[in-house]
Amino acid sequence: DEIALRLALTAAISDEVLDRIELAEYLLSMLNRKSQHQYVEKFRMTGPMEDIDEVLDWLAQRFGCKGDDAHDSAARKMLKYYRLGELGKFCLD
Repeated sequence: DEIALRLALTAAISDEVLDRIELAEYLLSMLNRKSQHQYVEKFRMTGPMEDIDEVLDWLAQRFGCKGDDAHDSAARKMLKYYRLGELGKFCLD
């Protein structure tokens, strides 16, 4: 449910309650929908991306995340940067 995703983005709900990759996908869609493309520069991408798997592959490679949980680790990093305000600040409504 969207309310739970929004709460989880702010860390009001633990990441352990929701699927972290689903949460990163929701964040990516919010960033793109609101034209908040600071993630492109922050993560040294060539441009905005729509596909969460491509984003997580990119981040996993950039941050050296390996193994079966590489996407989960990359999603954790993405969420961390968002929560620190490094991917832009905007209202979730």
